[in-house]
Amino acid sequence: MKRNILLLALFLATAFSAFAQIEEEVANYQPNTELMMKARGLMEEKLKEGGFSKVKEIKDYALTLKDENINPFSRSELWSIMFLTNEFEALGDDIAAVNNDNYYMRSVRYHDALEEVLNKTLKEFDLELKEQLKYATVDAETVNVLRLTLDWLENGANSEMHNHAVAHLAVNPDSRYKWFIEQRLMMKSLPNSTSNAPSSRHRNIWSIGGTVSLGGGCLTGDLADTYQFFGSFGYELSGTFNRIALSFGIDLMATRISREIIGSNGTLEKGSGANSYMPKGTIGYYLIQKEKFRMKPYVGVSGLLFRHPSVVNEPDYSDLDFNLLTYCGGCSFDFKFRSGLNGSNFLNVKYMFGVTPSNGTKGFSTIHEISVGYSLEAILYGRY
Repeated sequence: MKRNILLLALFLATAFSAFAQIEEEVANYQPNTELMMKARGLMEEKLKEGGFSKVKEIKDYALTLKDENINPFSRSELWSIMFLTNEFEALGDDIAAVNNDNYYMRSVRYHDALEEVLNKTLKEFDLELKEQLKYATVDAETVNVLRLTLDWLENGANSEMHNHAVAHLAVNPDSRYKWFIEQRLMMKSLPNSTSNAPSSRHRNIWSIGGTVSLGGGCLTGDLADTYQFFGSFGYELSGTFNRIALSFGIDLMATRISREIIGSNGTLEKGSGANSYMPKGTIGYYLIQKEKFRMKPYVGVSGLLFRHPSVVNEPDYSDLDFNLLTYCGGCSFDFKFRSGLNGSNFLNVKYMFGVTPSNGTKGFSTIHEISVGYSLEAILYGRY
């Protein structure tokens, strides 16, 4: 009996001790959620005051409180804060890192107005933030994605943003931001669309562009017996649908006469200048279309126009003028060095080969030209 009483007393003492220990831990427990709540409240005040440097300090401290179960901010709140604190490089890395497994940051839904204040502040400083993005130390694609993300945070996804997102992936198919763009910026179904197919399919991209170039080359065949081609200035307009490109342009060619030409009104001396023009139309297809590089073989037809200008007190040499029909082809290489919301800038390197029938001893002439130019392409419309 005494033994049972002793065991009962020992059990009660142990239980009381354990209860007292838990009671003390509960009394002294300072949950991180309380500190997170205070940090959010302080951040809300600083945002209203415009103290963005202090906002960054609060954000950095609050993030030290997170654990595997809880975060002080939702993903959109965190990105909004990083925009306001100009942490563009870190923000770009975070956007690139998100996927199905880590996009959602579980956070306690506090009864505060931080999300509302962040959205209002972003809209208030929208123009200033976009101006700051121009000077951010990040690559051009990241600048474009950050601009899209800023609009998405302020207004959510819409048809216009969807078109910009589709256009971005069309020129950046291997983008490190692909998951975020497809899953958040693109709308699963556009207004008036009956398709629920993933937005990454069936992209139709319309664009226009222009290229100015300087080049050089040579003539062979019958024309080479009379003319020497040593330089050109060209301008070209193009329209592109997906990978198919249609172009129209003209080259102003610097040529001179390599032998005497006798006309009905006089003789043109060797070394005299001649004005040559090459208007052309081509169709091409982008066989390679990567994020920073693309290659387009093309074929077309062109004219080859030779004009022999007269000067004051000299005979009229217009009887020596002539036009030729030329069949041309070649390959164009584009190296992208800058991109924006609505288009891209390229360094263009092009080789062109042309052949034309002639009445000389050889029966034909050819022209070879290599040019280097600057191209600007603008996206007109993009949809899936």
